[in-house]
Amino acid sequence: MTMSTAARTARWATLSALLVAIAAGCAAPAAPVASTPSPTATVAPTPTSSPTPTASPAVPAAMVIVAARGVIVVDAANTTLVEVPFSTAPTVAIDQLSDALGENPTALIEPADSCLDETTITRWGGLRLDTPPSFAAIAGAQFTAGADGPTTVGGVPIIAGPGFAVGEPVSAATSIASVRTIDGGSFVSIVAEWNGASYDDPEAWGIRGFATGGVIQQFGAPVYFYYDC
Repeated sequence: MTMSTAARTARWATLSALLVAIAAGCAAPAAPVASTPSPTATVAPTPTSSPTPTASPAVPAAMVIVAARGVIVVDAANTTLVEVPFSTAPTVAIDQLSDALGENPTALIEPADSCLDETTITRWGGLRLDTPPSFAAIAGAQFTAGADGPTTVGGVPIIAGPGFAVGEPVSAATSIASVRTIDGGSFVSIVAEWNGASYDDPEAWGIRGFATGGVIQQFGAPVYFYYDC
């Protein structure tokens, strides 16, 4: 059977429409739109606090002198940077010494015993300040001071008024004309800058140190040279 021209035309039209529909159904999917990643939040570091150091003094301390009536800090030219009498309030004395030395002190409490009341000991290395002032000999003294080490924590030398220091042999003290020693048997007392009729006066007071094994271990002021404790 021969297909008419009109029929063939209609058939091709139908096939063309079908192919277009199939092509449309098989078209490649649209390219994905690239997404922009959200920026990662940056967490700011937590600032850490640092202890505030004591400001360095304008003129560096070169020596601490513990005398019979107070504590003196001098510079390299032997100029007095601060002089702290024993009648000074302890908090003021601590601030003045800290500022002159450019050092922060530490403090501890020693419990009372048969001789001493409970005592707060403030330290700058080998330099110490004790409150209340047990055995203090000056009326109105608010603290005693002394050394049980040769230097402060910052390396400033500490001497007794006449010139001897912890760690030196006893001969370093006895070679000074104004210093005397008292034999205590197992130890030697070193006394200087005494106030009283003489250094062996029962009421004599001033700077008192101790030595064992021929070496100076400590000294302090203002204390009585003789006391029963």
